Amino acid sequence: MACKGSSPAGEAPPTYCPICLETWDSQDHLPKFLLCHHSVCVSCVALLYKAALKHAPTPSTSPSTPISPLTRLMGSRSSLNAAVENEEPTGSSWIKCPLCRTSTFILDPSTLQTNFYLRGLLRSPSLPRLVLWCDTCNSVAAPSCLHHTLRPLQDKMHRLQVLTTRIFHPHTSVIILTP
Repeated sequence: MACKGSSPAGEAPPTYCPICLETWDSQDHLPKFLLCHHSVCVSCVALLYKAALKHAPTPSTSPSTPISPLTRLMGSRSSLNAAVENEEPTGSSWIKCPLCRTSTFILDPSTLQTNFYLRGLLRSPSLPRLVLWCDTCNSVAAPSCLHHTLRPLQDKMHRLQVLTTRIFHPHTSVIILTP
């Protein structure tokens, strides 16, 4: 069952982190899966992780959601490793998903699984997207408009701006320069 923040069937998934609203990228805003399968950027996970370490909840008091055997094993393993090394398990914590409040046990934010589905939606910033206007259909161009009369959408917007200025300010001559 989908939650409010997920995309309805047939719609494209979001191209941004639902917490900080930054566009996914391959560095600071790399999409990471939480246990509940929501995706949050690695920067937001790091902030949640730091906040959780300050409060240091224990596995027996933190999760209000069911815990998978693997998650329980990971928690036990880190406790065992700490006991063997005579250290306290300070590098692990439970964080709650900001969207559904499901608890996820993490050792380090960068070790969470990357959501390669969302990462695959990323475009290279060096390749700007060209949006075209189809004069034949009088709408934004679609793949079916290949043999129609097409022009850059920016040109169409400029023409509309000039026409709007002429309609609302007929006695003013306006010269609009475009970059």
